Amino acid sequence: MKFNKVNAWLMAVSLTATTVGVNGLPLYVDASQPGVESTANEETVIIDILSDELDGTEIKEEGFQNQYELKNVILQEGITVIGKSAFFNCISMKNIVVPSTVKNIAQGAFQNCTSLEKIDLSKTSVTEISEETFRNCRNLREVILPEGITAIQANAFQGCGALENINFSSAKSLKKIGSGAFSNCISLREVVLPETVTTVAGGAFANCLGLQSITFPGSISEFGLAVLEGAEDVTVKGVVNSYAYDYAMKKNLNFEAISDEILVSDIKVSNDHITYNKENIKRITLKTGESTPLNVALAPANATNRRFNWEPDKEGVVSFAEDGTITGLQRGFVSVFVRAEGGVNKTDYIEINVRQA
Repeated sequence: MKFNKVNAWLMAVSLTATTVGVNGLPLYVDASQPGVESTANEETVIIDILSDELDGTEIKEEGFQNQYELKNVILQEGITVIGKSAFFNCISMKNIVVPSTVKNIAQGAFQNCTSLEKIDLSKTSVTEISEETFRNCRNLREVILPEGITAIQANAFQGCGALENINFSSAKSLKKIGSGAFSNCISLREVVLPETVTTVAGGAFANCLGLQSITFPGSISEFGLAVLEGAEDVTVKGVVNSYAYDYAMKKNLNFEAISDEILVSDIKVSNDHITYNKENIKRITLKTGESTPLNVALAPANATNRRFNWEPDKEGVVSFAEDGTITGLQRGFVSVFVRAEGGVNKTDYIEINVRQA
């Protein structure tokens, strides 16, 4: 194993300490390097792209696994990938500096780093926090996410018991919170998910026993089971008739509306000529050139957006008017979803068979 160590007391003597790196190349460590908070007699380890544990610009899978002596780590610019379980079980590592060149952090890269206190990914181009990346980092208190993050995958922060706060304000592209992503984060107090989030998977915040408030945007279209299981005193904030609202009502949790918006909770298509097939699916038969009105009912009556859209699986068989009238254009069979614009995945479904006149 080849990496470079600089004693903290040397770093304290001069603002910049110099050491001889791999193959005799000099490396420089700034004593005030952000993210490195060494104490006396602790060593800072510099990992560069010439280290044995790297394959090109990628830290190998399990490259530094079980390296109990690591305490303060600086990854040099040029490193692009932190491999699977790269720092797994580095139980003494308190600080790590992650450079801007990193674009991928693989599954379990920092799992069981029980002394890790802070992770700053804001300068990286990482787009997802992989499964179990920080699982059981029980002293992790601060997480700074990159702007381009789109997903936090399953169990990514599970068991981070010291984590009190996660700031999602910089996560302007975040769409998914995976299953169990923040489960057992018992110190979490408040969570505000950004408007971009569309998926919150099962158990995402399960057993967050200290959670007092969580805000879900109305944009969520997938909401898993037991998302807040065990968080009995939490106040759920969101939009009336959203998935979060339905969950709060079902679990008898406090709910607080964050806007005047009221989503559609139900949509039904009806017509005197509708029949039902053996699967109880609505069906209507038309002749080419024939028209018939379809009634589209949305509930509740006070929903703030009562518009809906027709979504046929093929074009040209029927046409749809704004008042709900459908007209057969040519012979064929079409499946149609009727979707409420102001509802969370609220749809009805009908099959239309057009025969030649």
